[in-house]
Amino acid sequence: MAKLTQPMDCLVYCQFGMTEQLLDFAKSTSGQNYLRMSKRLLPDAESRLKAFLVDYQSTFLVKAIALTMGVEADFDLVTSPPFMEMHHELCDTVDEHIGELMALLTDDQRSRLQALLA
Repeated sequence: MAKLTQPMDCLVYCQFGMTEQLLDFAKSTSGQNYLRMSKRLLPDAESRLKAFLVDYQSTFLVKAIALTMGVEADFDLVTSPPFMEMHHELCDTVDEHIGELMALLTDDQRSRLQALLA
């Protein structure tokens, strides 16, 4: 992974997550369960894509906050003001930069992800 030369903002954080691991998660049991649920709740593939990226990235936010604060990752943590603030910024970032984020995937990765979300 590239060494950071400046503080990480939300967009850079999201960019680092656009790897094959995203697809590995989508194919995992947890990822498949999430995709089935999102297909029932969200009307179109673009909405599902944005929600999937936010939720995938949020997983790592929860882990980072829990490790930093020395607490368990639980409901209280994911509803805490610090997490909610970061999650809101993450949602805005994904929404505003979806094209740029998807461009970081190879054509093959993009096609596979879109097929999983269709």
